[in-house]
Amino acid sequence: MYKLPDNVQNTAEVIAVKKLNIGMLSCAVALAAVLVVSLAMTESSRETEKMPSSTSVYSSSKPFSSQGSASAAASLPSTVSAGKQAVYLVKTYNGKIGIFRVETDKPFRVLDVNVNSLPKADQELLRSGISVQSSEELQTIIEDYVS
Repeated sequence: MYKLPDNVQNTAEVIAVKKLNIGMLSCAVALAAVLVVSLAMTESSRETEKMPSSTSVYSSSKPFSSQGSASAAASLPSTVSAGKQAVYLVKTYNGKIGIFRVETDKPFRVLDVNVNSLPKADQELLRSGISVQSSEELQTIIEDYVS
């Protein structure tokens, strides 16, 4: 149990010391939170610098899928500004669609979709690679090509 200093004699002093301890603990927690956020932002900016600049960034929540027409696919934008950090890269791998973590050479998942069966616009997009910033966006892309 916590022992109060010997010079604390009455209830008002006990309450004041406890409030002071709670205040110092709150400040320490707030400082730790600021440090964690600062570290995360620094790491995020380092990773953004490593993002490949030659790849396309998937820009729509539901662009064209392999079932869409090539002319509709060609009219949709394939890139956005690289303000967000890429987490995944979706590109052609052994004639199929490979899903890579950024900066890796081997996919962690391969979709059983023959790239040659897709419209030319999709083939080109996959040849250059689609940078993906989130798991949700990756799931949307997978659904577009698998369904």
